[in-house]
Amino acid sequence: MQAAALSNESAARQLSERLSKGGLSPFVERTDRIGNGAADGVLYRVRLGPFASHEAAVKARKHLHGLGVSSNLVRVEQAER
Repeated sequence: MQAAALSNESAARQLSERLSKGGLSPFVERTDRIGNGAADGVLYRVRLGPFASHEAAVKARKHLHGLGVSSNLVRVEQAER
């Protein structure tokens, strides 16, 4: 699950800490963003998972929503931490 994709590493780490304090186990994943000129750069994804089931992911998503964080469910074939 992805809670955010931010261009600022400090902001991503702060969100990750906030989610940890909320009882979740997030991690920050750095990725290169390649686009058309201005969109190039680095993104820091704040993610959670993997989850044992779709139901567990939905439960975590509701918990995030309760903390005021919107999220997207994403399927990742091989997550790198």
